[in-house]
Formats: sequence, structure tokens, C-alpha cells
Amino acid sequence: MDFIRNELVFSNDYFPLELVHREREISEIAYSLKLLAGKKGGENIFITGPPGTGKSTSVRSVIAQLENSSTIILPVYINCCLCRTNSAILKALANKMEVSVIRNLCIGEMLKALVLRIKVMGKQPLIVLDDVDMVEDRDIIHEFLRCHEQYGLRVALVSIANNKYFPYSLEHRMQCMFAQKTVVYEPYNTPQLKDILRERAKVGLFPGSYDEDVLGLCAAIAGKRGDARLAISLLHRSAAIAEQEGATCITVAQVRKAQEASLPAASKLNEVQKRIVETIGGKEIDARELYDALPEIAERTMREKIEELVAMKILKVERIRKGQGKSRKFSIDTVILEKYK
Repeated sequence: MDFIRNELVFSNDYFPLELVHREREISEIAYSLKLLAGKKGGENIFITGPPGTGKSTSVRSVIAQLENSSTIILPVYINCCLCRTNSAILKALANKMEVSVIRNLCIGEMLKALVLRIKVMGKQPLIVLDDVDMVEDRDIIHEFLRCHEQYGLRVALVSIANNKYFPYSLEHRMQCMFAQKTVVYEPYNTPQLKDILRERAKVGLFPGSYDEDVLGLCAAIAGKRGDARLAISLLHRSAAIAEQEGATCITVAQVRKAQEASLPAASKLNEVQKRIVETIGGKEIDARELYDALPEIAERTMREKIEELVAMKILKVERIRKGQGKSRKFSIDTVILEKYK
């Protein structure tokens, strides 16, 4: 028996017609960005909050509306997990403009060429840097913020990050320009997550394939993090398990199986990975502190095992400034950490 009638509904690319429980945040973002269409400048926006709280979906939804209602705004959405370098970000901007990137140009010259092209087009650029804290070199952010004084073109910047302290990693004089407006997304609570799941289930699952208990348990599990992505993923996995088992409907037992499958098993970790997890525990620790805490493990091995833990979504990593240099800070989600107790 089939339970899933629309796979897209459970993907990160799906835009619901209405993003429930984020009306206030969307209204704030939309109002500021709509000022761009009237050439009133708008404000640079910094959007922050934990993963799975609707930040990216909100912004992309607003951008889609702007693209349909204005020919002036040139919105460019950049996923900084994929575009971490200055050149990658500028290439993404060039691709949106459908122009070829001139090779052998330095970053400053490349940006100048793109700005001049935008001015000829008569467009108002709106650049969204999603997961901006993953950008390796913050110089490109400074360059965007200086565009008005350098080239006479104001670039509207919307930056999204889980780390609310990210603006403090920028040059002091740039911090106010970077975050002229800050929108904070709080974690969802369990009733809110159940409402979100109810809307997704109506569109993504066949009628009669689930009940309120199933939605409630998925919401309660994800409610420990306030993470809508986790709630949606649990419901999707539960439906897939029910289909595989030939069930007549999705049950609470299948949600529990989906929960088990969603968390990495401690038995799958090797000894070095276990040592890293135990050392970090429930605290945040920067890279140097982690390496110093495990001096018996070779640095190359540490690097490899850290990258593996990040890929397994056990370890969360955040790029930070430390003194005059840069570092990384590691932490483990409390829900995942419970798996090892």
C-alpha cells in the first residue's frame, strides 16, 4: 500500500503556500525588502536562529514573491555551504546575471565588472547569503557592504546564520551596516510542529494513512530541538517504513523506527570518533582545545575523523574568529548526545 503521494512535499525545495507560525518574521522581512522595489534603499537584514526554524524557507518564499511582482530587483540566492570562497560567490552572482566570469581577474576587479553590468541593467541587487558563517573569507562581505561608496551601487544584503554572534566576526565598523535589521527565529514548540506536520501530511500523504498520534509523536520528538526539518523527515521516514512493511496505516511503532534510523548509532563509530564525541560532550569547544585534549591522536587522523563526524551530522561546526586568526568551534546536539548515554 502506498502512503506517500507527493515526495516533493518532504524535501527542502518545497515551498508551502503558507508557512505557519512564521507570519511575523515573514512580514518583517517582506516589508524591508519591498522597499527595494520602490528604490527606497531597504535595509541589510541578518536572520538568525537554530536549524530547522524556517529561516531559509521564509526568505526564499519572499524572494519568489518579489521576483513575480518586480522587474527592478535582481535577487541572488547563494548557499554558502556550496559557495564558500569569494570566487565561488561571485561566480554564482555572474550566473544569475547570465554573464561569463572574466578569468584571471582578482576579486576586486571581478566584483567591479559585475557591478558595472548591474548598473547598465538598471537593477537593484539583492544578495542572500544562506549559512553565511560558512564563508571562508569575510572580505567578500566587506566588499558588498562597501559597494555604495566604491561604485555608487547599493547592494541589499540578507544574511542567514545559525550563529547569532556572527556579526561580531566582521570588522567593527562593518557590523552596523551588516545588520541594520535583525530577525530572530525561535525554536518551534511541539504544538507548532504538529500544525506544520498536519499541513504537510494533507498534501504529501494519502488520506487515512496517518492519524493524530503519529503526527503528535513526530512533533514531540522534534520538539526537543524545535526543528521542523527533523519533524518532517521523521514523518516521511515513518511513511516509507510503513510502505516497506506492507502496513495498512502509519503507526507509532514505525515512528519509533524512523527515530532510531535518524540518529547515528554509537556502535558505528570507531574508537577515535568515540573519543572525540566523549571529549566534546555537551559543551562547545574550539579546534585547538579539542586537539590539545587528545594529544595522543595524530593531527591528520583527528582531521579525518572530525570531517567524518561532521558528514554523519553528529558534529556541528561553526567558523569563528580567534584573535587575529580564524578557527572552528565544535558542538554536539543534545538529542544526538543522548544516544551515547
